[in-house]
Amino acid sequence: MKTSIEKSVFYNTTGTTIYLFAQWLMTLLAVWLGNYEIAGNLSLALSISATFAVIASYSMRSFQSSDIDNKYSEKIYFKSRIITSTFSFFLILVYVFFKKFELYQVSCILIFMIYKISESILDVIQGSLQKKWHYDIIAKSLVGRALIIVSSFTLSMLIFKDLLISLCIMTLLIYVFLLVYEYKEYRKLCDVNKCINNDDNFVFALLKQCFPFVIYGFIINYVAMSPRVCLEEYYGTKILGYYGTIAAPAVIIQAMANMIYNPLIPVYAEYYKNKNRAIIKSIIKVIFILIAFCMISLILSYFLKDLFFKIIYGTEILSYTYLFYGIIIVTTLCAIVWFLNVLLVVFRKSRFILFSSIFALFLVIFITPIIVKKYAINGVNYTLYIVYGFLILLYLIVICKELLGFRKGDVLDVKNT
Repeated sequence: MKTSIEKSVFYNTTGTTIYLFAQWLMTLLAVWLGNYEIAGNLSLALSISATFAVIASYSMRSFQSSDIDNKYSEKIYFKSRIITSTFSFFLILVYVFFKKFELYQVSCILIFMIYKISESILDVIQGSLQKKWHYDIIAKSLVGRALIIVSSFTLSMLIFKDLLISLCIMTLLIYVFLLVYEYKEYRKLCDVNKCINNDDNFVFALLKQCFPFVIYGFIINYVAMSPRVCLEEYYGTKILGYYGTIAAPAVIIQAMANMIYNPLIPVYAEYYKNKNRAIIKSIIKVIFILIAFCMISLILSYFLKDLFFKIIYGTEILSYTYLFYGIIIVTTLCAIVWFLNVLLVVFRKSRFILFSSIFALFLVIFITPIIVKKYAINGVNYTLYIVYGFLILLYLIVICKELLGFRKGDVLDVKNT
């Protein structure tokens, strides 16, 4: 049964919130049941695997969910995901081979990458379900994963006191859940066996069309990862553990952005197809909500941040809570960047996305060592201010130019059926 926009937002909000809370709780448990050295290794695995996971998912979700004319079948999307997931694991193997990580750190990174590949498979499943407005199934899937993450990671850390073993057990159980529930529901609700002539040609065409988007996604995640890796190289894993611990709660801002605009992607595609100016009001509203939430978070953190971190992590972390202000701003800027990119994907501005991301890559490569070396742990925030700010300005110019010729129209209403 399809759902209305309101119900879709509710399901998406509930499922995403619980899932991201579980991932944050995992970073918290790494400190509670381990130490900041373990938290640093987990933060390193999270950051690096997140970057290469973009290649696995191929940044295809926005394209897939806005493919309202069904140019590509569900089978094509799924086959492409198997190819990209395999290639992403090969690339991360090459990356860690040339980096000066310890063998234990490499093992944690690779295991967590295998876990992230399960997310990329889920992503293509959810993209198909999203077009059919089956957000109830998406929410159940995310809640189920959250329960597995928290329960398996907690019990494993309590028993083995080892991050690598805990990640192995968690990843194994996630893949069991993927097979027995998520993939089963996907096959039941989507026409995954629909045949198209020259399937391999269609897969290649899809990968080619989405190539600029994956380059963008990889670079934006590399932008977020690069200052953290640089911080670990200059100042050690424990310092990175402090930063990762302080940064973890701010993920709620990025989560909130996803909750708001992900269900609207098919709607934006309809607006754009019909040149409907209602899209402008929606864009302004989303950006205003994100900025307002940022301001509220900054005010609350002024009064509560020390108490919050002291209760959860103890007094050792209090020397670094001042970072939380900058992290809130960085996360908000990142959320706006991703939202504006979704619009550019809907508008099919692939060349612009490609060239702007390449420029951002050169920018972050140039400024990261300089800023992190000079400002230490705060250099991570300063680097991201510059790169995200540049991208937002560039994206807004192109989006405003694109929307100038749109006509007035009513807001699209998706009814229950």
